[in-house]
Amino acid sequence: MKKISLVAVCACLVILCVFHQYALADEPDIYLLREASDTWVTEGSFTTLCYTFRNMSDTAATQVTITDILAGEVAQIDRVNSGESVTVSLRLRVNEDCVSDSDAFFTWRGEVRQINCQPLDINVDSPSLSLRLSEEERGQVTALIQNEGHSPLYDVSLSEKTLGAYGCVSNCLEPGESVIVRKVLDQGDWSFSASAVTASGERIIQEADSISTVAISAEETLQISNMQINPVIMVSGEQTSSGEPDVTFSHIMTVVSLLLLFVVSVYIVKTIRDRHKPARMPKIEVGSADS
Repeated sequence: MKKISLVAVCACLVILCVFHQYALADEPDIYLLREASDTWVTEGSFTTLCYTFRNMSDTAATQVTITDILAGEVAQIDRVNSGESVTVSLRLRVNEDCVSDSDAFFTWRGEVRQINCQPLDINVDSPSLSLRLSEEERGQVTALIQNEGHSPLYDVSLSEKTLGAYGCVSNCLEPGESVIVRKVLDQGDWSFSASAVTASGERIIQEADSISTVAISAEETLQISNMQINPVIMVSGEQTSSGEPDVTFSHIMTVVSLLLLFVVSVYIVKTIRDRHKPARMPKIEVGSADS
């Protein structure tokens, strides 16, 4: 009885395997892939959508048509042989948030088939530039300029209402990046603003609340760096570059190098002395003849 049950189970497994292989053989191993150069863009700018039709089956696909809800028919391809891939692209101007929904229609083994991609969100980014002022030390104003949007900002500048523009403080700020600028000022009220250019060429301006500074002595002024120092670029709160070398680390490395040189010198001198030291003569004891 047990033998019969075992045979029946094996037979069922074989039938399931055969059915599974038949079902797979009847489904084309063909894929439609799509990717965008940017999913966050400024209003009126462009993104590029790339579509790849990949035929991994053992039969050629013919009369291939790729469509997208955003543009209608994207491309027509006469034939894609087994193991081949064909890529086409579409340059799309984005004026508002939209969704790319793509399909591919093709003929495979005499039947018309359809495959699609997962929808892809394309968003319009509203450029966002923030400016925060603080007086970390008496008489020294620190300006923190940060890109809070999803697209790069270019030609980032800082200016003060009375003193005028200080020029470009960063050629490009990627999303999330920030730049710090420090300036020593006399006693008074100061109004700063930051500006940057978006990818579409629009210049945006961000003003900060005015800040008051307290007068400092001449000695204190000499101890504080002026704005001519290199701006510090920050990424997610971590410093990535600065204008001054790490003096403390340099001093430590110099001391360590001198210590190593001293140890090696002592070792060499000791080795030379040991080699040139005269050999000690063995002590010979002379006994009496009676012994």
